[in-house]
Amino acid sequence: RFPMTGTPAPNGLMDLFGQMYVMDLGYSLGTTLYSFRNRFFTPLPQGTHTLYTLRKGSKKAISKRIKNRVINMRKQDYVALPPIIYNEIKLDLPKKYRKQYDELENTFFVELEKSKIEAFSKAALSMKLRQFLQGKIYIEENGERKTIAIHDEKLQMLKEMVDISNKTTRILEGIGNCIIAYNFKYEREDLKSIFPDAPSIDGQTTDKQSEEYIKRWNLKQIPILLYNPASNPHGLNLQLGGNQILWYSLTWNLEPVSYTHLTLPTN
Repeated sequence: RFPMTGTPAPNGLMDLFGQMYVMDLGYSLGTTLYSFRNRFFTPLPQGTHTLYTLRKGSKKAISKRIKNRVINMRKQDYVALPPIIYNEIKLDLPKKYRKQYDELENTFFVELEKSKIEAFSKAALSMKLRQFLQGKIYIEENGERKTIAIHDEKLQMLKEMVDISNKTTRILEGIGNCIIAYNFKYEREDLKSIFPDAPSIDGQTTDKQSEEYIKRWNLKQIPILLYNPASNPHGLNLQLGGNQILWYSLTWNLEPVSYTHLTLPTN
């Protein structure tokens, strides 16, 4: 077996276990994730969630164990790529929402006009805070998930960037073909309100539709492509249709960020 990846451990060395097990059935890193984790990592309980940090000397020990089974090829030795240009667009939350955000972050609880928001772990809190920044937040009510609207600061900023000179196709001003990456389901509807004709590749897109959108994107027939990185496979080739991506919302997971093969991420 010959696994190949450009991002073997985007979120830490624990990512290596599954890949190495597929290759050598546990010869190098053991036969269970539990034993591998206990041997090389220290658990840090965080309420209902547990974080793991490398034990002292574990990085060297893991590297030694997989050394004879791994070929590491540096991209700078084989591929000539232009530099990545980062264009950070920063927004200040209005004082009202900043106060609510700080209260939620510090106390795991905030009372809004329409609902009370509570997080029961740091992992859940991280998710709630990211949703808050996007302007809407998910809540559970009577066993159903509902969306509570808080603000539209990011959406309004994005609207200001839209070139409306061509009434039939809406594009971002001063930007060529662009992928807009998002993470939450409600963001897709928000983005569709600005770019009604933009196709979307996410969990609701069929394989046939995805293939068609990718083909049209790479032929530069799609000026705006909406894209959820978490719901797509590795090795997705989108580099022919454009070189710019706008991260409308950020993810905690570095893996989809690392395999998005475009040259102008914007936050």
